[in-house]
Amino acid sequence: LILATIPESEHGKPPSIITEDNIELLFEIQEKVDGIRANYSGLFVSLSDICLKPLGDDCATQSILQYFQMDPDNYDNYGGVEHAEYCFQHYTSTETCFSAFKAPLEPTTALGGFSGNNYSEASAFIITYPVNNALTKFGDENGKAIAWEKAFIQLAKDELLPMVQSSNLTLSFSAESSIEEELKRESTADIITILVSYIVMFAYISVTLGDTPHHLSSFYLSTKDQLADQLNLPQTQIPWFIDLWSKLKVSDQFTLLHSPLVRRRNTRDCLFEVAVALTTAPETVLRLDGNQTRVLLGLSGVLLVMLSVLGSVGFFSALGIKSTLIIMEVIPFLVLAVGVDNMCIIVDAVKRQPSDLPIEEQISNALGEVGPSITLASLSEILAFAVGSFVSMPACRVFSMIAALAVLLDFILQITAFVALVTLDSVRAKDNRIDCFPCIKLNRYSLEQTEGIRQETDGLVTRYMKEVHAPFLGLWGVKILVIAIFGAFTLASIALCTRIEPGLEQQIALPRDSYLQGYFSNISEYLRVGPPLYFVVKDYNYSLESKHTNQLCSISHCDSNSLLNEISRAALAPESSYIAKPAASWLDDFLVWISPEAFSCCRKFTNDSYCPPDDQPPCCFPDEEPCGLGGVCKDCTTCFRHSDLVNDRPSTAQFKEKLPWFLDALPSADCAKGGHGAYTNSLDLSASDASAIQRPCHHFIPPFFPFSSSSSSSLMSMVETEHSERN
Repeated sequence: LILATIPESEHGKPPSIITEDNIELLFEIQEKVDGIRANYSGLFVSLSDICLKPLGDDCATQSILQYFQMDPDNYDNYGGVEHAEYCFQHYTSTETCFSAFKAPLEPTTALGGFSGNNYSEASAFIITYPVNNALTKFGDENGKAIAWEKAFIQLAKDELLPMVQSSNLTLSFSAESSIEEELKRESTADIITILVSYIVMFAYISVTLGDTPHHLSSFYLSTKDQLADQLNLPQTQIPWFIDLWSKLKVSDQFTLLHSPLVRRRNTRDCLFEVAVALTTAPETVLRLDGNQTRVLLGLSGVLLVMLSVLGSVGFFSALGIKSTLIIMEVIPFLVLAVGVDNMCIIVDAVKRQPSDLPIEEQISNALGEVGPSITLASLSEILAFAVGSFVSMPACRVFSMIAALAVLLDFILQITAFVALVTLDSVRAKDNRIDCFPCIKLNRYSLEQTEGIRQETDGLVTRYMKEVHAPFLGLWGVKILVIAIFGAFTLASIALCTRIEPGLEQQIALPRDSYLQGYFSNISEYLRVGPPLYFVVKDYNYSLESKHTNQLCSISHCDSNSLLNEISRAALAPESSYIAKPAASWLDDFLVWISPEAFSCCRKFTNDSYCPPDDQPPCCFPDEEPCGLGGVCKDCTTCFRHSDLVNDRPSTAQFKEKLPWFLDALPSADCAKGGHGAYTNSLDLSASDASAIQRPCHHFIPPFFPFSSSSSSSLMSMVETEHSERN
């Protein structure tokens, strides 16, 4: 959730949001969020069931209300707004400023719209509810979280938004599943557009593959007397308009000819009655020159494209590579655009063959003429898409692989199945059978009627290229101008390519009416903290014989150029490194935690069991003998003496024994280095090699480097990748 104040003027500065009324409003909002009960398979799910609880039973909610332990009673007891402003500077040292989950809360994660460290001038509240995730996409844990998030979004739309707007504030909101749900909605809304686009492409292919006669094909209607004789019906049962037209010509503008009376009637009514007549006796009434069109061939070409796309998607699905609806929206058009060229080239080559040759020989000569160019063009397209499968972006890689295989399958189908279909269509046309209805053969009377009208010539595009375009480009001055323009654009493109910004703004892929549009805009405007950065080290060998520990850590006896020391130095120049603070490393904290000098951290009883710090009672389980006296655990000693360690480093056995203790140790005032909560899920202890441990380092972007765009995030990613490779 992001609550923000509204500027009093168009270019004015928004007022501070840290007021008594706004904090009380935030408590009301929190009460409604806590009251959400989402239904998941008959179970009611609340925030407490799915939230992250690093140090106990309280959710790690990131909110200014944590300075009051999320309790409205503490708001008045602690001093209200003044206490919050005090905690902005003392959130790590004052116990009353600690959060409900017993950890300090940085103001940068709960406030926005401020400059520098002037947190009191913040113009936005930022509330984040961390939710547990599971590695599997489906399951009770993720299913419960998704169900709760849907209920949360609905609550924000129906109740929270009116509440905030009535207080003259703005509200934007999002959940982890919001982007996926909004993309699904966008894809579903595009289905009609996709269907219309397919119909248009099919119509284009059908017209392109067919012959273009000198005059458009005409429809002929018999006279009333002729029709009555042919149908053996009295003239009174013949529609009235048959006598009005001796001929109906339907041109590209639907012009009705040869009857003044028809011109005065409504054209739509006339066409309707013509349709009735055609339905009555189509073979007798309609004389159609339909053997020169190739609608059925065009439809077959579209079906081949769909089969190639489905084959590609099915192949990669069998390999476990999933596709998205966006891929199904784009790739068919892409393959269709590529395949239309090949289909038109093949059909046009067949048309150019001498008509006295056998059809099989015409097809053979046509393939010999255009086959090499089609093969080379398809090969270049396949390789162009295949190159994209080597990029690291998963969406781009999957798209490229599916597109490359789809183009390959489409090419194979075109030089096999489509060639066979062209052969059958040529046989149909030569036998004077109607397109789409090959069982109907035109009789001699119909052919004689249309013989004088059908005069095939070059198509419109061909005539334009021959008569206009080519002669114009052949002019000497035009040649010089074209080369100059092309060279100028090439040089300009080279000069401007360095200004291309990487990344894709998320708003572009979302519907314009999506509630996430305002959320991402507010993120760019108000957020003053960057995303966490993780450096992951694999195959870490923690034995004394290995040098890995000193190459990673940053405490005493560590290498000066260790990874953590390099990160600390990079944090001194955040403008170029994008690292705001030194790394928080489990390795450093663990080595300090087991150190004999940290006498309140790693401790054990005389029976070698774990002894917690004195400020974390009880010292032992209730069914055990008393092990504490006066709030102090008795008979506890440090885990190691200096003589037990080698250069303050544990042995392999000591490391493996005490690491689980460290991960279960709660941080407290007596020992702040406990690893529970901060590092519990940061190590891979189930690896076959016990030394394979992952080490994360958390970093935040400084306040003056918020990520306001996708290009900034991409730039940071490239910088940190280079930094990782150097180390």
